Amino acid sequence: MSGEDSRKLDLAWEHSALDAIFQRRARRIPWGGEKPGGVAPFRSEKEPFPLDEAEEALLVAAGAGLTGIALADIPYTDWEGADLTGNLLIQFAGRTYPSPCSSHGTELFFTNDSGTFFVDLRGRQPEKLLEFETPDDRQKVLALFRSAVVKLSDKRLDPPAPAHLPWNRWHVNRPGTTMFIPVSDVTWQYINGLMVALEARGSYIYDDLNGGAEPLRPYVEEGHLDRSRAVSLSDFERRIALQIVGIEQSTMLHNMALAAQAIGLGSFVFPALDPSVIFGVEEAGGLGFRHLAPRASTSSSGRPEWLPPPRPAPAGLDGLFEAHIPPYQGDMREAVRAVYAAKWGEEGIYTDDRIESGLKDRASLASQVPRTPEWVVEAAGDFCQYLWDTHGRVPVTVDPMSTLLWFQALHLDTDFYDRHYQPGAYTAAIRDHMKNW
Repeated sequence: MSGEDSRKLDLAWEHSALDAIFQRRARRIPWGGEKPGGVAPFRSEKEPFPLDEAEEALLVAAGAGLTGIALADIPYTDWEGADLTGNLLIQFAGRTYPSPCSSHGTELFFTNDSGTFFVDLRGRQPEKLLEFETPDDRQKVLALFRSAVVKLSDKRLDPPAPAHLPWNRWHVNRPGTTMFIPVSDVTWQYINGLMVALEARGSYIYDDLNGGAEPLRPYVEEGHLDRSRAVSLSDFERRIALQIVGIEQSTMLHNMALAAQAIGLGSFVFPALDPSVIFGVEEAGGLGFRHLAPRASTSSSGRPEWLPPPRPAPAGLDGLFEAHIPPYQGDMREAVRAVYAAKWGEEGIYTDDRIESGLKDRASLASQVPRTPEWVVEAAGDFCQYLWDTHGRVPVTVDPMSTLLWFQALHLDTDFYDRHYQPGAYTAAIRDHMKNW
């Protein structure tokens, strides 16, 4: 890392965290931008000015970067050795955003004047318990960015204008800006969360979308589950969507907004475009994801005739970011086994002593943490296979690859705010950004 890049990162690191929180605002007007209409009309006299590598790298690190090793300081058993289902964690790699069961299934894409990119951090391991301890560690921001970013296209994403909300068409994805797109693999934690719900709570999930069907009924008869602990499929999937897509993506983007404050950039969070647009083929302005073709459902719920046909569901970006469903897995039972193996296989986090855990007694994980019972793995496999066979997809009500919120960072044209706003519309860091960066 150059001395100039080091100076820039040090400057951002010294910015007050509380100032970043309490001075955070959505600030949208970039160099080269415009705002039409009768209220505060504006056309920038500056040329668009893109973010540099250090700016983008710090935003990516703040949103999705590695921070060290998850402490996993939860009890696995009580004092008598009874299982407390503490084996819920599925990764020990710590990231900047919180995640249920440390699953961290959300990754970043971004697009700028130079092209479209994927930040491939899935499976990356931190180097030590606390990744950023000293000023020397800050060089990891650029090192990780340079090693993890995969270029998908030489072109900026170009979704058709009608795909944007009307008021966003004027400043979203404009020249000079960088637009960040978090995408969550919902299936990864969906399967893990299903196994945890079965084991820890004895949740009896029934299919309210198919006349109350009970794919887990055999496990009641075997004495593992109790029908009095019924949970509807809709409710289970709603909670999964909130935990993964809602919490992971919103926290990730909030972290990026605070980092933008520290750097001195304008930024704002806004709703994602329709999935069929952004995940679609590159020629139509999308990311080129593989999609699941809609299949005729065998459920009894029925579908109103006036509705358009179901849209395809994004399943993954081949070889880079793939959901735990066919065609990336042979079937859903195999997908469940793959998630189980992430914990208990030869390279599982509890069994492979090459994976750092942060504990001094690393071997105690393999010897003392109770394994997920075989009946749980089989029940989860049967349940997910039932969903696949009945509804043609997993999850049923949430896309396997989902995006909810996006984030844009930009060099703010302070002329607009000086002309139309009272003092205080932007910070000292923004005022001095071009001089300092």
